[in-house]
Amino acid sequence: MAGKKGMIHRNAKSNTLRGKVWRSMRILKKFTIRSVLATSGEESDEGDYQNIKKWFRQLLRHGYIKKIGGQVYRQVGQYQDYILVRNPVSRPLVCDVCGQSLSVNICNPLFLEKETKKKKKTTKETATKKETPVQESRAEVPVHTTSKQWKVLKRLADRRHTHER
Repeated sequence: MAGKKGMIHRNAKSNTLRGKVWRSMRILKKFTIRSVLATSGEESDEGDYQNIKKWFRQLLRHGYIKKIGGQVYRQVGQYQDYILVRNPVSRPLVCDVCGQSLSVNICNPLFLEKETKKKKKTTKETATKKETPVQESRAEVPVHTTSKQWKVLKRLADRRHTHER
């Protein structure tokens, strides 16, 4: 393993701003960006607010939180309220619906299905390439082959023999 013995890796940070905000969200259930920043236990500035605002957009897109109430315009003392819809124990890094990173702009639940269909299709193609459906004699044909299938197999075998010559 790279690094020195006992070294703490950068990606193993647990007390990040987003981690603290996630814990606050789980406790509060109904919150605003300002309220979770205030309860996270850190002094926050405009950069932190923009960071959490961007993260909230990602969580909204992937269905972890939901806006409640009407759209709030820039009025003094009023902020958009959110509720926590899905509540996993740890802070989500990858969406459990689409299997992609939260930074992806579109959460498509069919993405996983498409990926599995592509994988199935490629495995079927490789399996059919490895297996040759053409069989030369009647004795080698499986019992469940019908006469129509046998004729097709015979034609394919004849074509293969003519192309090999």
